[in-house]
Amino acid sequence: MILAAFDFDHTLITGDSMRAFLRYTSGNYKFWKGVVLHGPLLSAFYLKLADRKRTKEILLTYYLGDQPMDTLQAETLRFTDEVLTGMIRPAAMRKLEWHQAQHLTCILVTASLSIWTQAMADKLGLTLIATKPEIEGGIFTGNIEGANNYGPEKVERIREWLGDREVEASYAYGDSRGDREMLAWADQAFYRRFD
Repeated sequence: MILAAFDFDHTLITGDSMRAFLRYTSGNYKFWKGVVLHGPLLSAFYLKLADRKRTKEILLTYYLGDQPMDTLQAETLRFTDEVLTGMIRPAAMRKLEWHQAQHLTCILVTASLSIWTQAMADKLGLTLIATKPEIEGGIFTGNIEGANNYGPEKVERIREWLGDREVEASYAYGDSRGDREMLAWADQAFYRRFD
């Protein structure tokens, strides 16, 4: 197998998909109200004083908690068509299409939740390795199941997905600290570039 792994936010797309999805599903009023209410938490997070997973869970619970997955999945399909498709980075898309034309196995490895990234992965013909939502009785609790798929967790999840399959060569594309381990793992790493 020859593998090409793409990060999602700010790599395959131009922005942050979680922020875009929360704004899309909540509307401007609730979105900005949440930003104000969680201002101290967000400040602590950006100063690296708050836990990444816990911060994400608090925000997800506020915006999406206790919502039926059927409702979220329906919104995701509209979000993918109306928002995410327009956020695709042209250079990244050309590189992805080039890898697919060479019959490489292409995967999307993201810290964003599968709730709003699965539809885009399906549309682009990618296997998705994402942060998993905690679902109870068909309802999204707002929490994350297991670890946040960030940093070293990305490599762990890729290895878990590979199982006993051997990788002859690998490429990785990323843009941030959260991709560092995945980029180091790959034979050829591309940080904020696609050439």
